[in-house]
Amino acid sequence: IRDGLRDWSSECALPIYVYADPTECIAASDLVISAPFTSSCIEAFGAGTKAIYYDATHKFPGCYYDRIPKFVAHNYGELQEYVDYWLYENTPEEFEAFLNTYIKKELEENVDGKAITRFREKLSGVNKTSHFWVR
Repeated sequence: IRDGLRDWSSECALPIYVYADPTECIAASDLVISAPFTSSCIEAFGAGTKAIYYDATHKFPGCYYDRIPKFVAHNYGELQEYVDYWLYENTPEEFEAFLNTYIKKELEENVDGKAITRFREKLSGVNKTSHFWVR
C-alpha cells in the first residue's frame, strides 16, 4: 500500500501523539484505512471520521459491510477510488448524510466520539451521569 500511496504523501500529514488515546488520534484523522472487521473503522465512524476497510487478500467479497457504499475495498483499484472519493469528492454535508443513513442506528447511534468511553463505563459498572454503580 505504501508504494501506491506515495502520490498522496505530499498532501498527507500524520501528527505524532506521544500519550494520546487511540480514539483521539482516529478523530483527528482525515481518513482511517484498516483491515476488514477491525474496530478502528467503526471507532472512526463513531468519531465522525471517514473510514475504509481494505480487503487486500480479497477474502471477504459479499461481506455484511459491503452494503455500506465505498466502505469495503476488495482490491487496490477500489482502494484508490475510495480514498479519492472520501478525501477529495465527498462534501461534509454528504458525509453527514452518509453517517445518518448507514452508520447511526446500525453501528454507532451517537457519532460523538465517545462510544469507547460509554463502553468502558458499562464494563466497569460505572454510570457517570448518576454517580452510582450500575447493576
